[in-house]
Amino acid sequence: MIALHCIGYFGPVTLLMLIVVLLRRSVSLTLYKEILLWEIGNILLNRTLKNLIRQDRPPTQVNILTFDLIDAREFGMPSGHCQQIGAAIYIIFSLTKSKGILTLAIIQSIATTIQRILTRKHTLNQVAVGLTIGICYSYM
Repeated sequence: MIALHCIGYFGPVTLLMLIVVLLRRSVSLTLYKEILLWEIGNILLNRTLKNLIRQDRPPTQVNILTFDLIDAREFGMPSGHCQQIGAAIYIIFSLTKSKGILTLAIIQSIATTIQRILTRKHTLNQVAVGLTIGICYSYM
């Protein structure tokens, strides 16, 4: 359970690093700046939506890591982890056609989604909305 928790918890960062690796062929500093701004924009959108919707997380959260206590105080709708995962998956699918890389990205996304539900950090609805918003954010 702890391994899944760690893999899932750090899923957004893992996929962001994968995007940076996929962009390594690009020597454009502008592209890296755009990805950084894209990530910051997604985080700000999530914080704004959480404060507008103000839906609580499930009451019986499982806190395994110290980081869990930070998340526990925030609202739950939409799931920030899943929003970042959805946004990253969209970008990764647009950057590569490598079945190996896409499979790893999907496995990471599934692990993060399962981790958020099993530790009761979010409801299924909060996770689904987060994924949908993330994909839509990157599409735009």
